[in-house]
Amino acid sequence: MGQVIGDDGKNYATAAAATSAGHPAVAKIVYVGTTGHATYSHGLALALTDEANTMNWESAIDACSAKNTSNPVTGATWLLASKDQWEKMINAAGGYATLRDGFSSVGGTNMQQTRYWTSTESTASLAYYVIFTNGDITTSYKTMNTRSVRACLAF
Repeated sequence: MGQVIGDDGKNYATAAAATSAGHPAVAKIVYVGTTGHATYSHGLALALTDEANTMNWESAIDACSAKNTSNPVTGATWLLASKDQWEKMINAAGGYATLRDGFSSVGGTNMQQTRYWTSTESTASLAYYVIFTNGDITTSYKTMNTRSVRACLAF
């Protein structure tokens, strides 16, 4: 954990190390172990930066899926992390603040002290999001509200 994945699918200590090897870093490994998904069962990595804008829930899912045109790890996929996957990453990092603030050390952009969508629905009109000011996970209207988005690479 803590290393970055280059666009060649290899692990590097930092984004600078990946870039100097000619392969820009795309994600930071934040969890190694069962991911809760049968196909992608080795670990989870988060993109080094947020998506450009806050967006509603459906747009967040689409934005993460759109990253699959440049998939660095064979057999991996970009997705919007589920509620359970976020909880695994937060626990693996040692807490929400450590996860949120742990990207600048490898050459990425730290997450904001704000709300990030999960892919998990609560009802037909509500989905869960993680609050990175206190670590709470709660629900919000999927179409009426916008949240920050950080794509997850499941491998």
